Amino acid sequence: MLPPPIPGGTTSYVYGVQQGSYPWSYGGWGGGVPPFVGLVGGIVATPDPVNGVVRLSAWWPYAPSLQLVRLGPDGSRTPVRGGFPVVPATGTLVNYATNPNSIATTGYTPGTGSPTLSLIARTDIVGNAVRATNASSGTSEVTVPQSIPGGQVVTVAVDIQFSARPTSATITLGWNDALGGALTATAVALTSDQINNSVGQFARQLIQVTPPVAAAVCSTLKLNAGGMPAAGKMDMDRWLMVQGQSTGTYGDGDSLGGQWSGTSGLSTSVLAPVQTVVDGECPLDVAISYQLYAPFLTGGFATAPTITLASQEQSWLTHPANPSVPLVCLPRGAPVLEHDIDQGIFNVIDRAFPVGVSSAVRLAPTMQLELHAQTQVARDALKALFADGSAVLLRAPESYGYGLGQWLFIGKVTEARTGGAYAWQEGWLMSFSAQVVDAPAGPNTMVA
Repeated sequence: MLPPPIPGGTTSYVYGVQQGSYPWSYGGWGGGVPPFVGLVGGIVATPDPVNGVVRLSAWWPYAPSLQLVRLGPDGSRTPVRGGFPVVPATGTLVNYATNPNSIATTGYTPGTGSPTLSLIARTDIVGNAVRATNASSGTSEVTVPQSIPGGQVVTVAVDIQFSARPTSATITLGWNDALGGALTATAVALTSDQINNSVGQFARQLIQVTPPVAAAVCSTLKLNAGGMPAAGKMDMDRWLMVQGQSTGTYGDGDSLGGQWSGTSGLSTSVLAPVQTVVDGECPLDVAISYQLYAPFLTGGFATAPTITLASQEQSWLTHPANPSVPLVCLPRGAPVLEHDIDQGIFNVIDRAFPVGVSSAVRLAPTMQLELHAQTQVARDALKALFADGSAVLLRAPESYGYGLGQWLFIGKVTEARTGGAYAWQEGWLMSFSAQVVDAPAGPNTMVA
C-alpha cells in the first residue's frame, strides 16, 4: 500500500525500509546519531599463566567508551586497571557487502561475457570463493551484492585471483540519486602491479571511491576483467565495503566484534573495534569472571564465562603503573604476618584491673619478605619495581592462604649476595619490610 501524497510536494518521491530497530530520533531526522539500539557487545577472557595475566578482548558497537570490571569469587567488583574506561581509537564500521565471505553465489549476477558462476574451495585459507568462468575469450564481468549508501568516501577491498593475466581489471560503482535517477558511474582500474599480484594467487585489492555529490545509494558494483582467455577464471572473496578510510582488513558478522544485521552470511555486518586490555592483577587459582559495561546505554553489559588463572606455583608482583607486565618473583619462604591493633591500657585509681581501650579494628598485617633473584637481570627488575615507592601487588598461589592478592607498601630494601661455588653462580636475596595497604587509586577507579 502506497503512502498518501505529500501536500504541496512533488509527485515523485522514494521511500525505504528503516534499517535496524531504533527510534527515528536516533536516525537522520535527529541529527544522524548511529543506530545502536539492538546491537550488543561482548567480552572474551583468556588466561595466560605463563605471563601471569588474563587477556581481555571487549567490544560494543558505537560505544564512545567501555568499562571492564573483574568479578571476584566473593562477589567483589573491581575495575580493571587500564580498562575503566577504555576509549576506542577507531569507530564502528558497517560492511555493506551482503554476501561478503562467499557462503553461496547468492546475489552475484553474470554481466558482460555471461560467465558461469560457481563456488570453489580456497587452498590458501579456509573458506570458499565465487568463481566466474568465461565461455569464450573476452570480457568477464560480475555484479556483486551490496547495499552501499552514498554521501561519503567508500573503501572497497576484495581478494581476487585470475587464472590468466587479463588486459585490464576494473571495479565500477553505479549511483542513483534520492529520486532513483542514475548518476555518472565511478570506475577504478587496477594498476598493472595490482593485476600481476592476483594472477595465479589470491591478492588483496583495495580502492577508494568518492561518490557523486547527489548520490544517495550505490545501484550496482561490478568487477570486470578484460581480455580473458576462453575458459578463463576470475575468483573473488572476502568483500569489504565501508564508508570512510579503511586499511581494507576483512571483517564480517562472524569476526570478533562483528554481528550480522540480518541473515547470517547474507546481510550487512556491523564491525565494532575490539579493545584489548591485559589484566595483571587477576587473583590466582580461583574462579574469576569479567563484565563489560557500555556506560552510554542503560542496562548495557555483557559477562564473560568464568575462568581460572593458574599460578603454576609461581608468585607475581604487579606495579600499578604497568599492570599488563607483572614480574614473576621467588619468595624464599612464607612470610610471618603481624596483625597489630591500636589500643591502650589505662590504670584506674582504686581498681586492681586496668581498663583496656581498643580501636576495635585490627590493622592490616605487616611482614618481612625475602625474594630470591637468581640473576643480575632479575635483581635489577626487582629494584626497578620498588624504585618509586609505589604500592605493588603480590599475588601468590591460592594454597598459600593470602587471599586474592595483597597490595604491599615496601619499606627499606636490603640486597645481599647468596653463596655459590663460583662468583657467576651467586644470586641475590632481596629483603624488605612491607605493610599491606588498600589498592592505589588511579584515573580508572570505579565510582560507586
